[in-house]
Amino acid sequence: MIILYNNLADTATISVNPTPSLGSAANLQNNRKSSICRTSGLTTYTLIWSQPQEINAVALPATNLLSFSTIVVDFYADISSTTPFHTISDYAVLTRSPLLPGNIIQPDYRYFSLGGAAKTIVYSENIDTTTQKTQKLIITLTNTNFTGGQIDCSRIVCGKYWQPIRQASNGITISTQDNSEVSTTRSGDNYINTTYIKESMNFELRYIDDIDRQRLLEIFRSWGTSSYVYVSVFPDNQNPELTQTYSIYGRNSDMNIQYDLYSIYTTNLSLESW
Repeated sequence: MIILYNNLADTATISVNPTPSLGSAANLQNNRKSSICRTSGLTTYTLIWSQPQEINAVALPATNLLSFSTIVVDFYADISSTTPFHTISDYAVLTRSPLLPGNIIQPDYRYFSLGGAAKTIVYSENIDTTTQKTQKLIITLTNTNFTGGQIDCSRIVCGKYWQPIRQASNGITISTQDNSEVSTTRSGDNYINTTYIKESMNFELRYIDDIDRQRLLEIFRSWGTSSYVYVSVFPDNQNPELTQTYSIYGRNSDMNIQYDLYSIYTTNLSLESW
């Protein structure tokens, strides 16, 4: 499990190639799902900072990428560098969102609010963020199996991830809340007002030590209640459906830490999606 917090994409200058046909690069820096940046074909997002940053993970919490779409992330030490000091190349998505209706072959941003967004996270354990800092980041996407390669993306999240010593405990709960309204007329006719679907995830981290307890408190007191974090329980993509289902971009609505014994703790996290 990894937690990506303190989103540094919001402090970057972002450029997009090719020129967006809908929306703009600025839309990648807000938390509105319907506020997107649409491009066609091979797409690059270039992020530049005024000072080098500690970055070893990138997440895209809402795209229309289809199965076998690809992502390449190049990390550059400074703005003028032409050779990255590290590259991550992977499938961005290996399976469609489990909440996307099966009859939708080529989805777009209109399905994001209905739980139809694909989620992507890539990270590297080989970047020592204390000595290898990033001032320029280039993200390259291809939307395989989509006619024309259209890409709808509503958010970029990047920064330094945190990983607890222990994995989330068994009994992870995920749920979806459909806020659609159904009304019935006097004649018995049903009318459905389709609105958004909200995801949530609840799990425990059992038997964590003092170091993990302190880090969790710091993360969620500083970012996880008023701001959003990206959490992926199974980020390695070994089971693509699990990676999609058990990833969430949202805020922590409730956290409690229980002292078990001898500086061993258990905490419960309750995350609500954006």
